Amino acid sequence: MRAQTHKQKLLLGLVGSFRYDKRVVDMQFAHWESADLFEAMQTKELGYDDLIYILSTRNACQLKDSFKMYEQQFKLPIYEDLKSYGGDDLTSLLKVAVQCIVCPEKHFAEVVFPPLLPLCRVARFVLKNAVPNC
Repeated sequence: MRAQTHKQKLLLGLVGSFRYDKRVVDMQFAHWESADLFEAMQTKELGYDDLIYILSTRNACQLKDSFKMYEQQFKLPIYEDLKSYGGDDLTSLLKVAVQCIVCPEKHFAEVVFPPLLPLCRVARFVLKNAVPNC
């Protein structure tokens, strides 16, 4: 069987980060994980197994608090640190994942809506041309 890539591991785990409907957060973990995330940023090891593990096994509330702790400890939001990286697929995926976790009401729309635009245009055309005016 083929080994999973870092992108596959991250995507599979992120699907589950929103499966918890309760706010379950361990602030000690948030403190430790923010340090691990910072280490991954400083060493430019975005494929770092601990980084993928953190992002793919924690619920969204835990990740939000870990990102807040990161900002408190290191004086810069994690998504700002990610901006300094290149544009490879894994980095781009990490940027989007972090943004969707930090501010889902804003960024999920940016991720989900663009692929739906063609469908919206077709629906608008059909409604405009096929449905009789009343």
